[in-house]
Amino acid sequence: MNENENPPSDSATGPAPEISGDNQLQVAVKKRNAKAKAKCIIEKCSRPAKTRGVCGSHFAMAIRSIAQGKTTDAQLVADGLLLPKTKAGRPCKSTNPYTPEA
Repeated sequence: MNENENPPSDSATGPAPEISGDNQLQVAVKKRNAKAKAKCIIEKCSRPAKTRGVCGSHFAMAIRSIAQGKTTDAQLVADGLLLPKTKAGRPCKSTNPYTPEA
């Protein structure tokens, strides 16, 4: 490899950051680790957030409460216990054009 060539990138982590300056490398590392530093939004929980601002345990409890009819997604968002959805989930069978009709 020549001195002017960048090292090969790992396809799982994306392209390798530019290493021309210390500042640029630090910015790339901060962007990669930003998601890992987010904490669960529940007050006394210090675990990392996985989905919608909460850790896996709190998300499972929220989904269970919704499934049992104790609360709604909108109510949990209004109470600040979940962040709002950011994108649509899986399409249901009635709207999926690739699902064969029964």
